[in-house]
Amino acid sequence: MTDSLQETISNEGMVLVYNCMVDPKSAEEYKTSLPEKIKTRKKIIFIRPGEAKEVLRKHHFTHLIISGSTASSLNTSPWEEELNLVISHFLQDNKAILGICYGHQMLAAHLLGKSCLKKLEQPEFGWNAIKLREHPLFEGVTSHVFCEIRYDAIASLSPSFTILAENELGIQGFQYKSHHVYGLQFHPDFNSQEVSAYFEELQKTEPLFDEVFINKFPGTNTDTDGSRILSNFVNN
Repeated sequence: MTDSLQETISNEGMVLVYNCMVDPKSAEEYKTSLPEKIKTRKKIIFIRPGEAKEVLRKHHFTHLIISGSTASSLNTSPWEEELNLVISHFLQDNKAILGICYGHQMLAAHLLGKSCLKKLEQPEFGWNAIKLREHPLFEGVTSHVFCEIRYDAIASLSPSFTILAENELGIQGFQYKSHHVYGLQFHPDFNSQEVSAYFEELQKTEPLFDEVFINKFPGTNTDTDGSRILSNFVNN
C-alpha cells in the first residue's frame, strides 16, 4: 500500500468489528467475507474477545460493528464486560455503532439493561419480510426480505429509541436518540450462499427447523441490499 493511500484511508476513518462468533472457523470466515460486502475506503479491523484494550489504544476508530453470535444475549458470555467497555468508548466519543443480531440485542441491553430482552416462544429461521422505515441507513434498498437466525429478541425499547424496522415477530431495527447508533436484528452481513450453507447445517441439528423455517427468499438482490446497508452505515 502506498503512503498516499494509507494517508487517505487514515483521514477517512477506521472501522472496528467486534467479532462475537463463538466457533473459531466461523469467526475467521466472517473476517474474510465481511469486508467484501462493504464498499468503503475506510480500513476495517477485526478483533476477538480479549483484544480490545490494545487495539483501542493504538488506533482511532470512527465506526463500530458488533457481529452476531451463537451465544445467547440472555446469558453472560466471557467477553461481555469487555464488549460493554467497547460500546461505552464509542458512545462517549459520539461515534457510530451498528449491532447485528446478537450485537443488536447486546447494544440495547447495554443501554437499557437485559430486562429489555426476551426468549422467543419459537426461533425465527429463514428469509422473512421486514418493514423498513425510510431512513438513510436503508437508502437504495429494494428488497425487504432478509435472513433471520435468532432465539432471542428485544421485548421493548424506551422512548429514547426510534424503531426503524419491524415484522410480525417484533422489533427488527432501531436508532438510539439522534445518534448514529443502530441495531439490526436481521442479517445484512450474510449473503444468500452463506445463509444457504448455514441453514443446511442447522437443519441437521435443530429439531424445530422444518416447523418454523420461513422461506420468502426474494433472490440474490438481497445480497446487494445487505451490502448497501453496511456501506451506508460505514460511509455516513
